[in-house]
Amino acid sequence: HNFVTDRTDGLPVADDQSHGTAVAGIAAASGDNNRGVAGVAPRAQLASWVIFGSGDSIVNEERLGDMFQFASNIVSVQNHSWGNADPPQLGAALLERIGLTNALTKGRDGKGVVIVRSGGNNRGNGGDTNDDEYAADPRAIAVAAVRTDGRAASYSNVGACLLVAAPSGDRLEGFAGIVTTDRLGTLGENRIPSLDDSADYGFDANAFSGTSAAAPQISGLAALLLSANPALTSRDVQQILLLSARHFDLA
Repeated sequence: HNFVTDRTDGLPVADDQSHGTAVAGIAAASGDNNRGVAGVAPRAQLASWVIFGSGDSIVNEERLGDMFQFASNIVSVQNHSWGNADPPQLGAALLERIGLTNALTKGRDGKGVVIVRSGGNNRGNGGDTNDDEYAADPRAIAVAAVRTDGRAASYSNVGACLLVAAPSGDRLEGFAGIVTTDRLGTLGENRIPSLDDSADYGFDANAFSGTSAAAPQISGLAALLLSANPALTSRDVQQILLLSARHFDLA
């Protein structure tokens, strides 16, 4: 099954952007090749839609709407590990709502594209995922981040719209991040020189964290579910996730 992360045409992409590579590796890095790491869905195909250019400028609402509905009968799962950290509320414009609705109602021959959205990393400043209209849409899957001991990560937003959580790092509390792919050499988040290709992966102190790392684990899981049963609707995938999720620390 195919993924889409972030995309548009004609934007000058910043040279120092490495976020998408780390996200993509968690979801769908190729497995069984004796190299690096394997993603949650290691045999999935991957497509990328760049929506941020140099200076973190974002495309207009028309292109965002196009992103949501592009190739919706080919792309089965969309992972959205992106957001806007500035305004307290992030709303979708009309064309974006149309594109999102088309993907969710007409995509996959009417079964709906599975839309996975990171819940946000602003808990310390009162961040609430409900303020993000993309994540608060009940048809989307909003994902929080938990530490490896099952407690919520110190940065992971609260919100009634959050469906599930997945493991991620929490440097503030001393929990390591997620090992994943990285851009080559000094272009990546791991810029430590090495004589082999270990600098091309994020791990240890340079591992990947945030709800951006949690969401692609759920996206990869959704791809595995659809590979086992392609007849599942996007709503079915939500139900399977919430019924199979478990609490590890009820306190």
